[in-house]
Amino acid sequence: MSQLNYPSISDEDVQLVKICHLDHPLKVYRASARYVRSVYISGLIILTVTILSSTLLLISGRATQWPDPLIFDILGAFVFVFGGTIGLTAGPGARRMYLIVCETGLIQVRKRFKHNRTVRVIYFKNVIAVKKSLFNQNKYYIKLRGYESFAISASYYQDADELLALIREQLAKVESQR
Repeated sequence: MSQLNYPSISDEDVQLVKICHLDHPLKVYRASARYVRSVYISGLIILTVTILSSTLLLISGRATQWPDPLIFDILGAFVFVFGGTIGLTAGPGARRMYLIVCETGLIQVRKRFKHNRTVRVIYFKNVIAVKKSLFNQNKYYIKLRGYESFAISASYYQDADELLALIREQLAKVESQR
């Protein structure tokens, strides 16, 4: 049986579990180091491409003989701000992603900034099946009754095999109580 690991669950998350009526939290699964590293590298690539493209837009706006090179300046600034925001916030956002498995469901939390978070709650009573993806062998889909499916990738969370085993164990408990 799974053991409780309350030291890794913050007070805010315990309150979130109580608000969602998910009984007791069993375990928290944080984003894997491999996933965080790949998101950081992707963010740096996006940032580099953004800097290069905005610089080229600004230079081409000055080099052309157009009567109004202001359009290139605006476009270059837009590309820099938009791409820079995505490139700089992707990595820290991935690091603050985690999944809380409880007795009657699970909560996926993604914190973008300090006070901005996205929470997705899944109740095991609404789960139809857990299926492996046909195309990506590291991805599993939790099919939900009346809702869109929820994807769990083995590369997203630490101890993904243990996570899937715990979800299946909790699903079996919920099925036996019906």
